[in-house]
Amino acid sequence: MKTIFFERAFNTKIEFFKTIEDIDKFIERKRGRKLRVVEIATPLVPKRGSIFRIRSYNIDKIVDEVINAEQ
Repeated sequence: MKTIFFERAFNTKIEFFKTIEDIDKFIERKRGRKLRVVEIATPLVPKRGSIFRIRSYNIDKIVDEVINAEQ
């Protein structure tokens, strides 16, 4: 989807570019200014992109509990 948006917005094909730097330079030429890259920092979303806490599970204990409950 991002590729389609890029191609429509800049009237070009993504396959003409070999590197991210090539794309950056192309956009800078089209916009007439340098790109300003900033880090997005928010307390809601950690850097790895998950907004949910990942729990640690002891799968062996869970399986044992299920097996014991069935008996």
